[in-house]
This record gives sequence, structure tokens and C-alpha cells, in this order.
Amino acid sequence: MVVRPHAWKNNHYGIDISVREGDPVVASAAGIVIFSGWSTDLGNMVILFHGNDYFTFYGHNQVNLIENEIL
Repeated sequence: MVVRPHAWKNNHYGIDISVREGDPVVASAAGIVIFSGWSTDLGNMVILFHGNDYFTFYGHNQVNLIENEIL
């Protein structure tokens, strides 16, 4: 469920999608994990690189179950 839409004027360059606590999070597309760790802004987070300057961020995770892998 989209809980916050993209808003250029507020420096929010993507959308926020929420899942129920404990539900697995699945990558939006195949990619390479370039970061899996802690961020002061997003807590446990994963960043995927999908090529052609396309990245996805997955934040506020209970735990990160992946690192340095190709999906």
C-alpha cells in the first residue's frame, strides 16, 4: 500500500510502500545489493542497483536478510 506519494517539492523523490509487520519485502526488480546496513534516516536498509542509474531503497526493515548478492 502506498502511504506517501512522490513529491519533488518536498525532496521526496520516490514513494513509500508499507507492509504489515513481519511480512517479507521483495525487490521490485532484479539488481545488485550495493548496501545492506544501518542508516540514521531509514534504520535497517538495503539499496539495490538495477542498472541505467536506477536504484531502489528498502528502509525501516526489522532485519536485513541479504548483503552483497545479485538478485
